[in-house]
Amino acid sequence: MKKAFIISLAIAMLEFAAAAILYRYLPEKVPIRWNAGGISAAFGDRINIFAAPVLSLLLTVGFRVLPHLIPKGGNIEKSGKIYPNLMVLMNLMMVLLLVVMATTAFRLRTPVNILLLISMGIVMMYLGNYLPKVKLNYAFGICLPWTLSNEFVWIKTHRFGGRIWFGAGVLCLIGVFIPAPLNFIIPLAGLYVGLVAITVYAHRVHKKNQQENP
Repeated sequence: MKKAFIISLAIAMLEFAAAAILYRYLPEKVPIRWNAGGISAAFGDRINIFAAPVLSLLLTVGFRVLPHLIPKGGNIEKSGKIYPNLMVLMNLMMVLLLVVMATTAFRLRTPVNILLLISMGIVMMYLGNYLPKVKLNYAFGICLPWTLSNEFVWIKTHRFGGRIWFGAGVLCLIGVFIPAPLNFIIPLAGLYVGLVAITVYAHRVHKKNQQENP
């Protein structure tokens, strides 16, 4: 955790430095939102270039202190590398946001939609692959009333949920080859349906467990 925190903090500081340098050369208005086709859809003052490093710093601090603020927070650090690696991954997502804001502000051809779909896919597939290893805690993972009340339900639900998140990540990668706006609608709809399925699955496992172990 400490190593990931230092790496993430260094990434955030480099983002601040890059944003400060870029700020001098940026036009007065920069893109702050893009549509499913990767076209700039909204603009804001160039000070928004600092959004990425600020978010990066907040994420880093949040990831670092969260395990110390919740019940069973120690289990997060006992869950292997998924949590610290996710901290670094989220910071790299903020680097991507900074790059996209800068390149589109300078009117450089940037495949925003493709970059976003690929990065989302990687993060989701990573989560899906390692989610079954997350130990019971009250903030990181599939935190439903039924999973938090029973470790058996927690384990079963995270094994099932891991496959859902991995599948959603695959849909994001497939979205690269699908025209807008379906490129985002399909994976996000798939994730939504998957989240509903996870909730129903957790409830059923909890109910069955109660019947078998009254």
